[in-house]
Amino acid sequence: MLAGENEVNVSKVDQSKSDKTDILLELKEQRDVVIEKLNRFINFIKRANESDLLELESRLDHVSSIFNHFEQVQSRIESLEKCTTNSEYRETFENSFFKAQAGAKNKIVEFHSNIQARITASHNRTETGRFRATLPVREGVGDLGNSKMNAIKRFHKLESKLINDTVIRQQYSEFMREYEKLGHMTKVPTWATEVDGKGVFYLPHHGVVKDSATTKLRVVFDASAKIGNGISLNDTLMVGPTIQEDLFAIIIRFRQHNVAMVADIEKMYRQVEIVEEQRDLQRIMWRSDPNLPLEVYTLNTVTYGTAPASFIAIRCLHQLALENSKKYPVASQLFDPLGLVGSVIVKAKVIMEKLWQHKVDWDQIAPSPIISEFIHLQRELPILATIKIPRQITVPKANVIEIHTFSDASTIAYGACSYLRTVDNSGQCSVRLICAKSRVAPLKVVTLPRLELNAALLATNLTAKLMEAFTCRISNIFYYTDSTIVLWWLNTEPALLKTFVANRVADIQGKSKIENWQHVKSEHNAADIISRGSPPSQLVECDM
Repeated sequence: MLAGENEVNVSKVDQSKSDKTDILLELKEQRDVVIEKLNRFINFIKRANESDLLELESRLDHVSSIFNHFEQVQSRIESLEKCTTNSEYRETFENSFFKAQAGAKNKIVEFHSNIQARITASHNRTETGRFRATLPVREGVGDLGNSKMNAIKRFHKLESKLINDTVIRQQYSEFMREYEKLGHMTKVPTWATEVDGKGVFYLPHHGVVKDSATTKLRVVFDASAKIGNGISLNDTLMVGPTIQEDLFAIIIRFRQHNVAMVADIEKMYRQVEIVEEQRDLQRIMWRSDPNLPLEVYTLNTVTYGTAPASFIAIRCLHQLALENSKKYPVASQLFDPLGLVGSVIVKAKVIMEKLWQHKVDWDQIAPSPIISEFIHLQRELPILATIKIPRQITVPKANVIEIHTFSDASTIAYGACSYLRTVDNSGQCSVRLICAKSRVAPLKVVTLPRLELNAALLATNLTAKLMEAFTCRISNIFYYTDSTIVLWWLNTEPALLKTFVANRVADIQGKSKIENWQHVKSEHNAADIISRGSPPSQLVECDM
């Protein structure tokens, strides 16, 4: 197992103790607990198998947060002892952790590559051109047990609810009738329904009512439902990597062109068939009327709710694009997590951090100053509706396209913002804000130069993400910081720097050209408003 759920929090050390020795003892006890958890993580990586890697991937962020607690505790110990040997101890352990973390990520990448190759190799087409895929069953999966009784029990509960609601019952029956009419599910012959165990699994199902113009009710098939032996269908299937692009990349491209198109694929998952020999893994129980016999059906297509459904469907889309790349060389995709009002979000994040500092529980009244600050921000939020942001960020037929990214930090937050500068043949120039990113400064005392370095790393990662999203050729990239210390660090070999700085400098050097980093005066730094936060009334007046 990975590190436990109970995180150590340096803020919980009893600061009222007058004896420094007592505080140090308590801090060191906390440090020992954290180190034990992190050592378990390091050892876990060394022996991780396929099933372990799935857990590992879901817990990497959690493990990183535990490591951050180690840094907090160790920094507090160092400040109390004023001793350099402790700092060396921390750097030694940091190197072990980062090496293990990098190893874990490499294993996960390799694992995902193997899954993708395995699923991709099984794809083929039907006579009508429809994709047919194989469910990626884990190796060593044996008898799946008796899932039929659980499915029957769940169906009877569902049926009793449908009897009492004629509207929902009608919609449910219509949904299933259409499912069968389209060939997406098929009735299983009576003689074949006796087969159970290996290669057979019955999925319970229920309805989800959605307030939508197109669909009022959707039937959901529960592939995570566990049966008597504690196994669900999803437990036996590999997930596959996330290959669909996030909304950030999609909306960046949406802002790139003169004309943008939006499209929707009807019943996307159900456009892909499952090979016939695996359809018994997707059996269900159904009847439209309690007076009719209970029938067994197989779901013949990729089923929403199964672990690999998203990967299989998206992979088929990629394959379709690949096969038609010569015929249709450009395909548009499509939405705002761009941080365009990031300075206002920083104000909200700072309020949340103050609540945490004051240890205010969810059902407690916050201190008056925090309440006043929140009310003031809340009253100004409607002002954001007056902000108009141009969708397109380029001039037509641009021959110069540059990304300019600024970074800045304050004692409360740090952030970065990117602009696109485009110029056409006639010299017409446009500079538009693309996106921004912010982080609240940690509660532990961190020097301003280190926060500025964090901002520079954030700027580098933000720009790298933009480069992945843009489909146009970028002429040049420029980075700006008002910290001369950061610029000196970036021009220094990481081996000569302390671990905290060295790790981040190495990351920045690997993702950007250092000669593209420039100094900007604080009053001209576009990221200043993000690092300090601003109410909506100030943001609307900002000409950056």
